[in-house]
Amino acid sequence: MDLDDNGTDLEGEDSLRVDELETEEQHSTTLYLMGKVISNKPFNAFGFLEAMKKVMNPPLGFTAKEIRKNLFSFQFQLTSDLTVVLMKEPWLFKKNIVALQELDRGEQPSAVVFNKAPLWIRIYDLPIASRNEKVLIAIASKCGTLIEIDPESINGIGRSARLKVRVDIQKPLKKGLNLEMKNSKPLWINFKYERLTSFCYYCGMLGHMKWECDLMEGEESVLKILDDHLSFGEWLRASPGKQARVSSEAQ
Repeated sequence: MDLDDNGTDLEGEDSLRVDELETEEQHSTTLYLMGKVISNKPFNAFGFLEAMKKVMNPPLGFTAKEIRKNLFSFQFQLTSDLTVVLMKEPWLFKKNIVALQELDRGEQPSAVVFNKAPLWIRIYDLPIASRNEKVLIAIASKCGTLIEIDPESINGIGRSARLKVRVDIQKPLKKGLNLEMKNSKPLWINFKYERLTSFCYYCGMLGHMKWECDLMEGEESVLKILDDHLSFGEWLRASPGKQARVSSEAQ
């Protein structure tokens, strides 16, 4: 008897071998994305999908369906359309991140994990000696997975350096980090996030506001807590940069 990890008989009446039944079309490149609105609030599916069609606007369009609350599937006609949509991340809906994940041909839509999303991070007060590709890549590695470096961030004297990083949205936003310099004390550099969506000033997580935070203890009203007394705040927001001005936000 052939059993899976759950003790189910893989050769019994409750199992069916389907890989040999797939069509040639199904064996072609998968052109599916799963999208999830990172928010505790449920949104109207029709309104969301219509808004996404307008802002994504691929040449041959896409077919989209609601899977469950705030979870959607997108099917594209062209690989290039899907690629462009991913390149233009992050996408927003009503100031909430829309996390996208490619769907493998043999993967269940409900099993897709949405724990990462790309964000443009601005790094402030970076020493000129540290404005090189190696240092920026190292900084990005402390935040997540590097996607892109703004070319003007290298060997420049601008106000900030810009990195597009796929961050773990199940962790608090990073406020900055210490740079250890030879023959010098550590230097603190601040982070700001472009087009930062709804996030909690108490725990630093995306997808909810401070008055919705499950980590608040006791019965003290969070509405009475001044933002100045919290660990996170409005100061983490940065204005959009030139590469982020392509409209990817649906109101």
